[in-house]
Amino acid sequence: MALKSRIAGGFGLLLFLSRPLEHGEALSQVTRQVAGREDRFLASARDLIYADSESPYRKLLEWSGCAYGDLIAAVRRRGIEGALSELHDAGVHVTLEEFKGLRPIIRKGLLIESGPEAFDSTRSSGGIAASTSGSRSTGTQVMFGWDLIAEHAATEMLLEELHGALDSPRALWLPVPPGLSGIHAVLIHAKYRRRYERWFTQIPRFSVTSQSIDARTLRLGSMAIGAACALYGCRIPRAEVVPADEALEVARWMAEKVAAGHPPVVRAYASGAIRVAEAALEAGLSLEGSIIFCGGEPATPARSAFVERAGIRLIPRYSAADAGLIGAACDMMQEADDMHIYTNRFAAIIAGGTDQAHGPLLLSTLSPHTSKVLFNTSIGDTATLSSRACACTFGMTGMDLHLSNVRSSEKVTHEGMNVNVVELERLVTGIVERAGGSPSDFQFWSVEDSSGVSRLELAIDPRLDLSGDVEKELLHQLGAELRGGGLTAEIWSQGTTLSILRQPVQHSGRGKLHPVLKRRP
Repeated sequence: MALKSRIAGGFGLLLFLSRPLEHGEALSQVTRQVAGREDRFLASARDLIYADSESPYRKLLEWSGCAYGDLIAAVRRRGIEGALSELHDAGVHVTLEEFKGLRPIIRKGLLIESGPEAFDSTRSSGGIAASTSGSRSTGTQVMFGWDLIAEHAATEMLLEELHGALDSPRALWLPVPPGLSGIHAVLIHAKYRRRYERWFTQIPRFSVTSQSIDARTLRLGSMAIGAACALYGCRIPRAEVVPADEALEVARWMAEKVAAGHPPVVRAYASGAIRVAEAALEAGLSLEGSIIFCGGEPATPARSAFVERAGIRLIPRYSAADAGLIGAACDMMQEADDMHIYTNRFAAIIAGGTDQAHGPLLLSTLSPHTSKVLFNTSIGDTATLSSRACACTFGMTGMDLHLSNVRSSEKVTHEGMNVNVVELERLVTGIVERAGGSPSDFQFWSVEDSSGVSRLELAIDPRLDLSGDVEKELLHQLGAELRGGGLTAEIWSQGTTLSILRQPVQHSGRGKLHPVLKRRP
């Protein structure tokens, strides 16, 4: 996730850490929440939507004729997902561009002008404040409160337990602040008193700041978290800079643990997992029995197969800055990216689809501790959704909703960094128009190499007279104009993620331009 973070509510942090989470408590908490998910959903809708006169969701629901009593009746009659499907068909849903404030919500006889802050929970409090990628005016502000992180800790503890990784040596290969994913992981595991031995980071500490968070704030916030975690026996390791092309450093540490009889657990982006496996295979290192919990990019069958060649189990997790942890794979997954949805915290449907359908994924929040309120909301992904019982720990809690084949046509995701296609197109359009071109003169090609590392190629019509380094200019604008873009630009430049090709773009048979193609023509 390309995020900027800071810390708020020091007392809340101490209170969060002072109450350690035990496995039995995590299991019973999640089981209760899943069993009572209808009441949990309705309470959240009442408190976070119907009680907020400015909520876009309330305006949509009232426009469709669905009062709170009607929602209760629909849920009792058809269940949460059934009620949400009915409401979707009635026009109650929000697209990614509407959610990000890039366009108004327009339905027949209804116009809602709103920005991304309109979807904020009215109950957000102290925690880790962050902003997702987006323009200065449309970047989404989120707050991961302490109660929300505690909910994340409960499902994360069950995830590690069912994979036999609860007491394994652990390390991170994720950015330090202002990146959120690393410090978020540290806090989750501090909640149940597990600490990291190593923190490998792609960027130096405080090397990237945002429009809303300066280096001093980041430094003070990080010091506060470090002191609080140390107080409760979960000292945060010193960050070690390991750029994307130096994965051998991570592989060597993992090999040392394997040789000592303690296969480790690493949290990294999917592309990072591939780079570690590639480095280990080239160096002849054994990583047998190691686990990498990955996120940020799809765990495709090709990627999983390549990583397994190095003896690593690749376990996918699904998360988003606006939603937090959404789901993860158990030890009985039927596909490379078959994941349980955390149904204690989310409801999910396929837009206009049925059970076991593939299409645009819409999420709705059940938790009262959510940062962003979601109600039939797209976060830009498509997926395959199915329902089935499972004998794993998640299945024991009642989580029987699965998703797989998670992809996105509205975002480009490389090296764990997400950028909205609309925003990326806007930046490139400015570059090509200054050279006398138009939006029809460029196209993005998303490609993968033989090991599964994905890269983004920008094809620009060769007839344009472009001067200067286009790649450098685009990365500079990405960092300067998008909230959260500085971290993305830094990571993409390390991984040679972006390259410029002077080639004609590809149109459809009807002359329509496809802005992002999943493979090189």
